[in-house]
Amino acid sequence: MSDQAVEGFDRDLLDPQVLAKSLKKLPREAMLLALRSGSVAVKCNALQALQLHGAIDGGEVLSVGVLLKDESRSVRSAAARSLSAVAVPVQALDILIGASGDRDDRVLADIESTIRGFGDAIIPALVERLRVDANIADGRILPHIISFGRVAGVHLVKALGHTDERVRANAVAGLIMLGVATLIEEQPSIQELLSDRADPVRDLARQAMNAIYRRTRPQFLEPRAVPVAGFTSTTLADKEAKEAVKSVDVDQLIAFARDGRAAARANAWRMFDLL
Repeated sequence: MSDQAVEGFDRDLLDPQVLAKSLKKLPREAMLLALRSGSVAVKCNALQALQLHGAIDGGEVLSVGVLLKDESRSVRSAAARSLSAVAVPVQALDILIGASGDRDDRVLADIESTIRGFGDAIIPALVERLRVDANIADGRILPHIISFGRVAGVHLVKALGHTDERVRANAVAGLIMLGVATLIEEQPSIQELLSDRADPVRDLARQAMNAIYRRTRPQFLEPRAVPVAGFTSTTLADKEAKEAVKSVDVDQLIAFARDGRAAARANAWRMFDLL
């Protein structure tokens, strides 16, 4: 394609309407080649024109995705926006998630807008990608999931029973991000995870339950009975804890876990681990 095919293509960021009117002068193949240009203006205009040509598919997704690592934030933003035209959204999902560590707010906003534009149907694919460490999930995946609001909670609750412990833990983290109202609604499902076999899942379930009890129960709750003498004042020996847990009431333990005294909380959470 000649640089003069469309006036300003090689030096200005053109309005989409201008590009749309001149689209015949900007053939699809030429736009794909233009993505390799060293010019910011050319790459941004080519990305917009490519999107105007219709669905982006196959190898085109990768060609656009490479530009999410471009040194220019304008190019990265344009690449994120152009992926909204991808024919099969899941094809672009890993690329967009990978780019969600970008430090520029405008680029991040364009990535989020593109993923949100895929609709609710993309949520299960996002949830399946929670098989990652918490820091990656918290920074690059969960924000996209919870951006869908209430419907995201449905999928996260379902993920509490996932076979992968990382998905279960990250699903609890996502519910915490959605807020206490959601946690209260889903308390039974979260409470079951207090006896999960994985430490990270139990720890996050405890955080969620604490958030619930801070909202719904008075501080320094005093249960009428204690599982064993010294429960509220000293750290139980292993033998005492193992014996007491055989007959303890789970609701009573939860109440102690919310108690203001350090020994009571520590002993309660320890006994949850033994359930």
